[in-house]
Amino acid sequence: MAKKTVLITGVSKGIGRTIAEKLHSEGFYIFGGYKWRKDYRKEETQANSLKKELKNLKLLPFDLGIRENTFKLTKEIGSTKLSAIVNNAGEFIENDWLKFDYDSWDRVIEVNMVAPLVIAQELKNNLLANAAIVSISSSDAFYAGFDDIAYSVSKAGLNNLTKSLAAMLVDKKIRVNAIAPGWVDTEMAESADIDTLPHSKTFLNRNATTEEIAEVVSFLISKKASFINGAIISVDGGYSAIDYVVKKEHENR
Repeated sequence: MAKKTVLITGVSKGIGRTIAEKLHSEGFYIFGGYKWRKDYRKEETQANSLKKELKNLKLLPFDLGIRENTFKLTKEIGSTKLSAIVNNAGEFIENDWLKFDYDSWDRVIEVNMVAPLVIAQELKNNLLANAAIVSISSSDAFYAGFDDIAYSVSKAGLNNLTKSLAAMLVDKKIRVNAIAPGWVDTEMAESADIDTLPHSKTFLNRNATTEEIAEVVSFLISKKASFINGAIISVDGGYSAIDYVVKKEHENR
């Protein structure tokens, strides 16, 4: 087993997969959680392909939308000591306000906000002194939600949970931070067709790559970030810094 061990949720694709590849290259042994249920075979195929790629990876197939499964995932860690936890798993379900589905609301809140709490609580004694927890939030946490209201609310809650966990775990000097990406080149972004929309434009005129998010995760769990704690770090290319009405006024002068 590698010297350092990390739990990463949502490793089968997108940002989580790239984080796993990045940390594996840095010598981490990885417990990799991914969403699995009988009607979701695509995740299993993707996770198995990652397993073939990464030698020091143990897959944990648990759907975190069911709280019992989150407890099962933490039990799989056993007594293994962890240098880091990366809460990457996320759920996005469109939910029409006029035909609101409370089950969809519950599931998004469970995966995006409750699961990171359960994981931190259940594995707090597994974390080594000076370990780090990093959660993948979203720039959506700072804005109103529409058909994605549960996603925005859950990510805002995750931001506060990050600060609260930083306070609660201070005795072990465990640092807890979150990253709030803007639009990233992933399957979710492609399905939203965001390249045709104004909000896909930033100072850098592009979306982030998954590698750019993984680099920030790597930094935050390293000694280089030893005095960063309770922070929500925007990695959005400047998107959240722009008032697009003011920008349009400037362009029209």
